[in-house]
Amino acid sequence: MAHIRQQVRAAVAAALDGLPTTQGRVFTARPFPLSTGELPGFVVFIVGETNDVSSASGGSVKLDRLMELVLVGYAEGLGVEDTLDAMAAEAEARIAESFPIGGGNAPIQQILIARTEIAVDGDARTRAGEIRMTFEVRTRTTAADPETAV
Repeated sequence: MAHIRQQVRAAVAAALDGLPTTQGRVFTARPFPLSTGELPGFVVFIVGETNDVSSASGGSVKLDRLMELVLVGYAEGLGVEDTLDAMAAEAEARIAESFPIGGGNAPIQQILIARTEIAVDGDARTRAGEIRMTFEVRTRTTAADPETAV
């Protein structure tokens, strides 16, 4: 079994696999840039987590975990802004469909988009950009077992 953060990254990456714009180009926690052949594509990261005790009984402590998941989309070309927006629209819809609020789809109990940032650079012949979507992900584990959603 893997830590709940790794399971969340994998679940989101699996949900995004096969989207029209990015197809199978979805990577998790990748520390280096995508190559031209991997564009347009997504990289899934978890950049932070806060925990609160949700209950404690019989020696078992349950933790409500709030993760900050970042989905970064990379693209290039003259219409890069439109490509990035298409990627965002497809990803947001697929995430909402795959992880409905209150759906209890372990390991993700809830995932909501919190903010989006876009950066584009280049000239009239070559343009590249990224769209960085931050999602708040809620899940729950016991303190003694960070690998199993409860």
